[in-house]
Amino acid sequence: MYAVAVAKCTDLTSNLWNLRGKTICSTAMGDLAGEYFGQSCVPGSLDYDYNKLKINARALCLRCYA
Repeated sequence: MYAVAVAKCTDLTSNLWNLRGKTICSTAMGDLAGEYFGQSCVPGSLDYDYNKLKINARALCLRCYA
């Protein structure tokens, strides 16, 4: 599995180790290593078909705004 992170060049947290726990926005559930990042917006993270164990489900929805 691969993930891509984009950050501004002027951002002091723009290396991989400093991104751990940061807020992200993803395209969909199952597309990223969600455990690595903090609060996120991952569409489908509460859907039973994608996340039967509800692993990290609340954190994966904290940044979703509809």
